Amino acid sequence: MEKEIFKDIPGYEGIYQVSNLGRVKSLTRKVNSPIIKKHGYRTVKSQIMKPWTNGLTEHQIVSLSKNNKKTNCPVHQLVLLTFVSPPPLNMEVRHLDDNPKNNHISNLAYGTHKQNFQDAIRNNKTPKGERNGHSKLKEHEVKNIRKLKNIMSTSEIANKYNVSNGCINDILKNKRWSWLK
Repeated sequence: MEKEIFKDIPGYEGIYQVSNLGRVKSLTRKVNSPIIKKHGYRTVKSQIMKPWTNGLTEHQIVSLSKNNKKTNCPVHQLVLLTFVSPPPLNMEVRHLDDNPKNNHISNLAYGTHKQNFQDAIRNNKTPKGERNGHSKLKEHEVKNIRKLKNIMSTSEIANKYNVSNGCINDILKNKRWSWLK
């Protein structure tokens, strides 16, 4: 059985830690409390945090607080940030088994969007109603959409491929499928 190792999360040293198994804990600390009049602070004990799940992608998220500011952080990003490094330019976190709830360090790696997309296809993790893991469209359809840019209106293209106008606009502006040349 793998030994669990906790390390301070960069930017939250002494407040929060994450483990190589993907668990996040808050550390014992004193926090300002206007309710406590004697000292003006209260002690918060260390505890493992219960992540909540993003309904769209099912990634686990925790809410970290620092200087009275809360930030929602995906656990998989915290694990790689803490145990590997900040993300390299144009890289994202990949779940190698495509299970967004498996945040073990051994299951995470930085990679390109294309690699992440290929993982989904390899692991047969196609979201409900989608054909290839991340989109209703296939690569050749996206290439055709880009060719139709000056021939048909956005609405006509959207109707032809049974997607929204916003989807077509995002493809044409390289906000979606930007890795596909």
